[in-house]
Amino acid sequence: MTRTIKVGLLLWALVALAVGSSGVMAGYPVRVAQTIGAALLFAQVIFFFLSKTFRTTVLRWSLRSLTLFQSWRIIPGTLFLYYYYALGQLPFSFAVIGGYGDILIGLTAILICPLGTADGPRLLKILLVWQIFGLLDLLFVIRAGFMASLADPAIMRPLTHLPLILLPLFLVPITLFAHFISIAGLIQRLRR
Repeated sequence: MTRTIKVGLLLWALVALAVGSSGVMAGYPVRVAQTIGAALLFAQVIFFFLSKTFRTTVLRWSLRSLTLFQSWRIIPGTLFLYYYYALGQLPFSFAVIGGYGDILIGLTAILICPLGTADGPRLLKILLVWQIFGLLDLLFVIRAGFMASLADPAIMRPLTHLPLILLPLFLVPITLFAHFISIAGLIQRLRR
């Protein structure tokens, strides 16, 4: 099952890249990309609950690796602050607040990831709080982007072009799901 998941993730990434490269999303409001991202996340969560094999497989993944994965958020956080906001292409509520949040989560992921191999409940609870904080931070940024696109659809236009189109079509749903399975895995370990 792990190989199937890896192949599925690779195909998903390639499709997202192809769609982004084609420019097809530029012809639609940004809310379409946001809706696709939400649907992709919900599909993963539904599959998690419906497929015992999938659920068992992803819950075996290393909490350390899932936590360290969150460090990728340093890159978009930095781009939001020093490129997109500085050039006036993304609003403050999304780019600056989201940028600082992503950088904070990304940097602390590097520091806290060793707790993924901890046995003590106290250390696992610290990691659980961090995972919840990282999830809430990302949800807040998504909400800010959605609200900004409702107020002014043109303000979030960069999310319909490469490289930012990869956020709603691939990276954000994967990142949210990584938080979700990390939290589920931590709760499972704490109950034992």
